[in-house]
Amino acid sequence: LLMTGGGAMLDGLDKLITSRVRIQAHLAENPVEAVAIGTGKSFEYLGKLYDGFVSYTNYSSR
Repeated sequence: LLMTGGGAMLDGLDKLITSRVRIQAHLAENPVEAVAIGTGKSFEYLGKLYDGFVSYTNYSSR
């Protein structure tokens, strides 16, 4: 599991996940930047991801 985002930087979270879930968890080299890059790249695939975005938008506005 590659952890990204601000929450991934909580001290010891990777070790906790590894011990409790028994899946190797690793912190991305730059967790916050990784989220920004991934979000930017998702816009290159809007056609393929459109249904997921629409579903999320509809669900979150309930």
